Amino acid sequence: MQLRCLHANAATFAVRDHDPDSDGSGPTVDVSGSIVALVAVETADADAPGQVADVAADRIAEMAANLGEQTVVLVPFDGLTDTPAPEATETAALDALADRLDGEVHRVPVGEPFAFDLDARGHPHANQAFEIDPPSRTDGEWLLLDDGDLASVDGHRLLADGQLIDRLAADRLWPDAGPPLAEGDYLLPAGAFLRDSLVDLATDRFRSAGALPVGRVPEESADSPNPHEFVTGESDFPLALYTANTSAPVLATAIQPEDALETLARHLDLTLTLLADLALDAQPVCRVDSAFLERNRDWFADRAQRFNQPLLVERRADADQPVRVELLLCAERYRVAEPTVWLEDTDERTVVRSRPLGDPTRLVAALARHAAQRDPPQFPTWLSPTQLRLIPLADEHTDLCAPIADDLAAAGVRVDIDDRDLPVSERLDDAAAEWVPYDAVIGAEDAERFGVTTRTDQREREYTTDSFAERIERETAGFPDRPRPLPRLYTDSPARFRARPTDE
Repeated sequence: MQLRCLHANAATFAVRDHDPDSDGSGPTVDVSGSIVALVAVETADADAPGQVADVAADRIAEMAANLGEQTVVLVPFDGLTDTPAPEATETAALDALADRLDGEVHRVPVGEPFAFDLDARGHPHANQAFEIDPPSRTDGEWLLLDDGDLASVDGHRLLADGQLIDRLAADRLWPDAGPPLAEGDYLLPAGAFLRDSLVDLATDRFRSAGALPVGRVPEESADSPNPHEFVTGESDFPLALYTANTSAPVLATAIQPEDALETLARHLDLTLTLLADLALDAQPVCRVDSAFLERNRDWFADRAQRFNQPLLVERRADADQPVRVELLLCAERYRVAEPTVWLEDTDERTVVRSRPLGDPTRLVAALARHAAQRDPPQFPTWLSPTQLRLIPLADEHTDLCAPIADDLAAAGVRVDIDDRDLPVSERLDDAAAEWVPYDAVIGAEDAERFGVTTRTDQREREYTTDSFAERIERETAGFPDRPRPLPRLYTDSPARFRARPTDE
């Protein structure tokens, strides 16, 4: 596909009507302030129009975002290529491209003559060209393993043109009506808290599995450790090591070749247990060497039964790794996160590696989307940046909240005080918008015992600081604990890190 993207002050496209009985005019597009994308779909795009459209949509969206435009006009323009695709392929690719773009999208119909008037801007970024190559065809074969039988797969819901779709837009960190977790290229404090808590969870599980921590010197690296570097004799097998960092915590176990599948199963079970603790359901996809699959068919059939669903398999004659299991967390048709377990088997070493979080930031996105679908939306208590919000009934009650917050914080509860000069109802609404699981309105009679409303059922129950701390301890048992990432008083937090930064 060839793209020529223009930043336009104004653009008008008029489609000419072929019908001699009509007035000679067809649909008209007339817009101001837009990105006009001239699109040439090529014959090579026919094998994967959806994937080519994915890349093209990212290029157009990036240009629109950088230039502050919300409107895109798609114009089929065969003049950009010497190998234009047939009209059916061109239509399919432009349909897919339009579906993937957000904001206001206008299209000039494929195959229709049109006239246009374009007032293009002249700044250095106003005229950009992109050449998008279609993905190379795989020589692998997609199969479905069910009840021990392998069957060919066509049109599986996770497949598009023979490949898995992979796209994660930044706005996936903002679930509908959820708290802000990221802004641009940065995680906000709530997003960073979630990511770091997930890394803590993974490293706790690594330790429980008997792994030892290692790191890179002089600087931290996301590279997976090579435990064979630490093996000095037969008695050292198996040896499990892990690296903990915010990019991708990795567990690696050096093993004897005959123990490969047993260790691979343990890594898979550890990863699946972690995802289950997060209430995330994964779609398993296995990429496997053909010879390895035939030698170990029973093992794969057993794993499919443990997944309690058919196993999607890509069988290849030239796989880089004997087996790689991706546990996909999908939203709509897109892969959001990808915890992965794989086997490396060479003449020098046999190692099982796993990234049970995949990319932790992507897993935050998957968690946010999952949490947004709950009723009401919320994160688990152990993952909530704020577990309890205290709301003074009036200004004079703010001082009553301080000792309650001190006692709860000392007991490990993440608590804050919404001390803004706003009606109680608005502050309660903001607590709900931030998915705070518990809130308490504090008045003159609440110094010793106070009513706490639970977000899940909107019921109020009376607690002391000790009894509420015991409840949080029960709900978070077995999970890592991090301090709250923002100041205790709401008004001490920077405005941009709040749920509604324009509330003051």
